[in-house]
Amino acid sequence: MQQQLQAATPAGPQIPGTGPGAEANTPAVAGYERAMSECSATITMHVTHDAVIVAAVLNMGQHRGASQRWERRRGSGQGWRLVEGPRLWTDEEERISPELSDFMEGVSFPFALANMLPRKSSAAAAEAIAQAAQEVAHG
Repeated sequence: MQQQLQAATPAGPQIPGTGPGAEANTPAVAGYERAMSECSATITMHVTHDAVIVAAVLNMGQHRGASQRWERRRGSGQGWRLVEGPRLWTDEEERISPELSDFMEGVSFPFALANMLPRKSSAAAAEAIAQAAQEVAHG
């Protein structure tokens, strides 16, 4: 048994910016701004190949926060070094609360994620890639 498929038509008039081919136009931070007016805890982690920034913010009438900034060691040294912020989140419990600082102590460092991300390309690397592409294109 064959069925015929028909395109669904809207029941009412189409609102501008909806339907096939419509694109989202709501700012990504709209929900974040709304949540900041209430009591909340916000945890943010920004990860690149060479840096990790972790921030914990507690908003309970006053906006209080703490952050760590880690950078990948350069040269022959391996691993990461803390360049800004507390080594232990529990050192910040007076500022961000014992509960949030305990939670932050349990957050794992994103080693695998940072290693997966590509390095920032240098001008020399970009030039070498362009030259290799020309050589491939011209046989």
